[in-house]
Amino acid sequence: MRRAKWLILLVALEIALLGWARASPSQVEQYYSRGFFPYLASFLNVLFGWLPFSLAELLLGVALLLAAALLLQGLGRLRHLADPRDIFFGLLRLVAEFACLGLTLHLTFLLCWGLNLYRLPLGVQLGWELQPVAAQEVQELTWELVELANRERALVAEDAEGVAKLREDTSYFTVFWEGMESYGTSGQGSQMRAKPVILSPLMSYTFITGFYFPFTGEANINTNVPGFELPATVAHEIAHKVGVAREDEANFVAWKQSRLPGGAAEVAYSGSLRALVYALNAVYTVSSPEEYRSYWQAMTPGVQRDLEASRSFWDKYSGTVQTVSEQINDTYLKGHQQVEGVRSYGRFIDLLIAERRYQEAATAR
Repeated sequence: MRRAKWLILLVALEIALLGWARASPSQVEQYYSRGFFPYLASFLNVLFGWLPFSLAELLLGVALLLAAALLLQGLGRLRHLADPRDIFFGLLRLVAEFACLGLTLHLTFLLCWGLNLYRLPLGVQLGWELQPVAAQEVQELTWELVELANRERALVAEDAEGVAKLREDTSYFTVFWEGMESYGTSGQGSQMRAKPVILSPLMSYTFITGFYFPFTGEANINTNVPGFELPATVAHEIAHKVGVAREDEANFVAWKQSRLPGGAAEVAYSGSLRALVYALNAVYTVSSPEEYRSYWQAMTPGVQRDLEASRSFWDKYSGTVQTVSEQINDTYLKGHQQVEGVRSYGRFIDLLIAERRYQEAATAR
């Protein structure tokens, strides 16, 4: 009975909290994203940011072991029951236990970070109109990004195979977060640190390059990826760390961070190359094969080698694990205000074009 009351209470709290968040994004923005969350994020950064390892990775491993142990223990109790009714109610108790645990974790997730998914969209905060994108706009943006990637690639060193590489004397895991006030992020003027994941080779099979762990406030990075992809991934996960929850908006804020003056050339190139990849994916649907090939032909050999190196790297890890991981991520995103699922990452291009429209309109005034 006590377990049932606890379960009902958790369900009621979940419904009330999500109902408020969905109905009142402006209040979420004011009271949570710009009110409570910055203090919580700063506290977690002080508490766990100094650790040289990912506490999140350790906790996830322990959690999996505990969940398996609890499941085995519960099933073990059922084995000793003979009466079908006892077995049925025992199974119900086991399901209720895991439901209580799951709801408790999800409520904690929402309070620690997840409510940021229900804040005002970034375009609304900035006063941009996110209207349907014309094919010409996508094509023009792609040409701009090809030219930008070409210029920035020339400033980056290469390895023996002619692929862009990172400098050994620079830390790409630490970002001094500044100049992002207008994008609704917390942590202005703070040093943000991402954590390398020890099991990065295994993580690559999921096609996940990084993840934010709200319970410890850590940005966790797959270090097994090609080096030139690393700075953009770090910036994306730190964008999550400072309160930018939606994937397209995290990509956009990471892009703006890579544009800050005085940054490392590798950071700028990583950002422009990631933006170019998204633009190429978008322009593919509105271009003829000949037009699409023209973008590739306009790239310098260095950019071409980097894109080929990235494709070859991820091809090695493609398979069932990647498919299942993508489906789980898609379900998670659709369940948290990102109705396009994994396709929401591509809405990053919509934000880039909305910014261009806004700047052009401001210039015309």
